[in-house]
Amino acid sequence: MRKYIKKKFTEAIQEKIGEPNNSVSRLFILRYVSGSLNELISIGTIYQFKLICDNTNNTPKTIDENSVVLDAYWTEIYGQEIENHVKLIATSRGISSTELTN
Repeated sequence: MRKYIKKKFTEAIQEKIGEPNNSVSRLFILRYVSGSLNELISIGTIYQFKLICDNTNNTPKTIDENSVVLDAYWTEIYGQEIENHVKLIATSRGISSTELTN
């Protein structure tokens, strides 16, 4: 799942190359990735998800570094207590991802 989310984040970032990290760009990224994850919900691959790509994880420092951060959370099974979390960071050097546990 982490690879799929990273792929969709990469596709969204490719659409925004050269544009500033602002609320419009972040909203585009959220909508792009959300659309793909909603498809996974409809076929039963995941149960629910939450994406964060706003001022809480794209701080002024992040923006000054010309980076974009997306935090993705999801559960694969109804009632699952452990929520999966991956942090994706796009920079001029590429995209990195880190799996985090909650």
